[in-house]
Amino acid sequence: MTPWARFVRMSMDGMAAWAMAVAVATLVLLIGLFSLAGIMPDSPGAIAGFFFAVLVYTAVLSAIPATLAVWTLRLTHAPRGWSDALAGALMGPILSHAILGGFDFSPESFKLADIMLAVAGAAGGIAYWYFAGRPGRRV
Repeated sequence: MTPWARFVRMSMDGMAAWAMAVAVATLVLLIGLFSLAGIMPDSPGAIAGFFFAVLVYTAVLSAIPATLAVWTLRLTHAPRGWSDALAGALMGPILSHAILGGFDFSPESFKLADIMLAVAGAAGGIAYWYFAGRPGRRV
């Protein structure tokens, strides 16, 4: 395989794993929202529309930070799996505060939504690790 073909394949595999991680994080976030609010939309179309809206929002906000997190983890040779989950768990609340709430990272500004975003981000990080082929796994 040529170096260019290897680069394209690695890029496509990484984007596919990231897309699956975004879908998993969105699903976990929606389950948390619906269960905390105590609501269940009446029609499957409403669920699908809301899922798609949150999916696009999550994908747009996480594309560049996720890429930077993966590159940082690879450059530092951090153990994969747990570090992917940690990166995802940190990315959710930090992006939410940076985009929606300014840069107020004081302890009293953290809420239940931050915990939900951290759990969804950790699930996305684990999903990324799993769908990227569990790199670093000992065989």
